[in-house]
Amino acid sequence: MKQYANLGDTVYFWFAANDTSGSGGDGSNPSCVVRLAGATSSAAPVYSPTPVLLSHADYPAGCYEVAIPATSGNGFAANNTYAVFCTLAIDSQNPTGFVGSFDLKSVKADVVSISGDTTAADNLESQYDGTGLNGDNYPANQKQVGLISSGAAAIATTAESATITTGTETGTYANTREADGTFHIVEPSGGVTDFYYQFDIGSNALPVGIDWMGYGNGQGDEYETYAWNWTSSSWEQIGTCEGINGTSIRVFSRVLTVAHVGTSGGDVGKVRFRIYSTTGSKVATDRILCTYSIVAPTTSEINAEVVDVLKVDTVSEMSQGAPPATPTMEQILNYLYRKFRNKTETTSTEDAVYDNAGTTKLFKATISDNGTTFTKGEYESGE
Repeated sequence: MKQYANLGDTVYFWFAANDTSGSGGDGSNPSCVVRLAGATSSAAPVYSPTPVLLSHADYPAGCYEVAIPATSGNGFAANNTYAVFCTLAIDSQNPTGFVGSFDLKSVKADVVSISGDTTAADNLESQYDGTGLNGDNYPANQKQVGLISSGAAAIATTAESATITTGTETGTYANTREADGTFHIVEPSGGVTDFYYQFDIGSNALPVGIDWMGYGNGQGDEYETYAWNWTSSSWEQIGTCEGINGTSIRVFSRVLTVAHVGTSGGDVGKVRFRIYSTTGSKVATDRILCTYSIVAPTTSEINAEVVDVLKVDTVSEMSQGAPPATPTMEQILNYLYRKFRNKTETTSTEDAVYDNAGTTKLFKATISDNGTTFTKGEYESGE
């Protein structure tokens, strides 16, 4: 029995005694010694605890417990290993037994022995110290999990285009929008078939997979399927499909990762799925869908959008007309801004606000003064 403890802990061991016939027996004069591992053979025991017979009626005969206070005052030291032996008198015999050992040090895992290097341990540390991990095969952190929309990933979109790298097509990608038996067909050129479909899932979505319906001709021929990795700018193979003779519809699904969607410039939200073969004779696609999941924006993303509205977005000058009775926030700010900024003219009967050019009255109000009360009417269209 191997145990681990710290200096100052009390370590417990147990042993059982049997008489010469094999039955449990309490015996007498039990004793125990604790030895420092590696000490000379003539070295005295570090400590000699007294075993205690367990006397409750539910314990069988001969059950002993040994308590070892592993303190420095009892001669123990940290980072050492100790062995425990016991004996007692029974049937005129004094059998001796090895009870177990204990180390006064923390258990240490050898990460090199576990994984062959320290990478696994370093990654685990990054996952929990706040640094985080970034990679297709790493576990998601709580923030990433929280961004995943709830419910099934049932949102799907059809292809927005098809690019034929090598081969000739019959029909277009538009034929793949419905499962109606109208195919988009691509046949090889020089024995090679190579083309891809592109999808647009939007800027706030993550791809889930590709669902394809159709057939590939050439019994036993192989078609490889790929997805474009926008991070590494390369095609990643995500599966294969075996060709058949005839036109029986086949269905397959391929799983995509977060790296399979564009995140910058004109590539934002773009997903590409490629079919490639050097043996097949025809690919006929009846329908193809890209499934995806909408993700919620983070607090920082929301803040950035608000800042963008307040500091970057502009508002065009309104057309000529009266301020509405139930305005939008944009209208409220626009009318106030034009009143303060633009040219105004005030006569004895009218207050008018002009456009930026200073030629057209945007809105106006009648005014009057009878010597006691000044009255400005409600603003109306400047016509």
